[in-house]
Amino acid sequence: MLNHEILAATRRLNDYFLHRDSLYPSLEIRRQNLQQCAQVGSLRRLKRQEILEASRGRALVAVDGSRADYGGIYPYNVCAIQALARASTESEPDRLTDAAVYCPLDPKVYAEIKEAAARNRVEEAEAYRKLMGEKMAHMELKLAIKALQTIKPYMLMLDGGFLLFDRFPEWDELVAEALNLDCVLVGVIEEVATSELCSLTGLEIPGMRIYDREFLFGLLKPGEMAVVGGEKAIKRDYYTVFARMGSTPQAVACDFLPGQGEHLVPAMNLIYSLTPPQGRGIPAWLDLVDREVRLNKKSMESLIMNGLDPAVRERFFKSNRERRGL
Repeated sequence: MLNHEILAATRRLNDYFLHRDSLYPSLEIRRQNLQQCAQVGSLRRLKRQEILEASRGRALVAVDGSRADYGGIYPYNVCAIQALARASTESEPDRLTDAAVYCPLDPKVYAEIKEAAARNRVEEAEAYRKLMGEKMAHMELKLAIKALQTIKPYMLMLDGGFLLFDRFPEWDELVAEALNLDCVLVGVIEEVATSELCSLTGLEIPGMRIYDREFLFGLLKPGEMAVVGGEKAIKRDYYTVFARMGSTPQAVACDFLPGQGEHLVPAMNLIYSLTPPQGRGIPAWLDLVDREVRLNKKSMESLIMNGLDPAVRERFFKSNRERRGL
């Protein structure tokens, strides 16, 4: 049942967004200003032979991780994490995996949670949530390093921007290994969350923070990219490429290392060639790995049903919410 007050509040929110949109500079002005601080160009879909030549016969590897929770409120919770690195060619090995399960009731896990809570001055439940995110990032990085060493691909795609990973100690090893093997390292960002382009283009709106997602919405033409880097870099010294690679007007982004600028355009053409024209702009190989590694509610429940005794589930993890209607 919808209360009329909540509907009225939603309509007021809608009015705010319409007003917010009216304050934007026009699409033409935004595009002109973007071209002054970014290199705007067109992507090209490569033919099969061109893809083989661009990759020099080496594999493309995508790395992704997934995590899921089961249970009630903290600390009665189980978190499962798994990661997958998969090569596009029939190399040996063509896939690498890792997985782990964590619970705050485990003394070793709790010691980490307690230390993180004290260090960051947050509640233990919040520290646990952040710790699990860090555990998954560590797992993905270690798997990426192993993939570089064993598969030696032309390109390695991470699911997420470099800022998600570069604060962890494994990052430096990953970068060094990628540069040593001449492997293009790419961070693919499906949901752009930065808010730098308005200030970079001089189109700021007083009292309003405009995020790059809305600034770019409908701005790029299909098959077009905008490269930001060098003195204009918005993420440390990385290159950031905003691109419209699918049919939707929303841009995605790719991060590249500063030492691999010469590979940027060929790499983006390759990524574009592997992206379905009618999709949302994510390369198909990364999407495939995402689907394969994903832990959804059904798989998590299957894991718990097969891994924990009924008495353990009932005593520690079954919430009263699950008992409703029994």
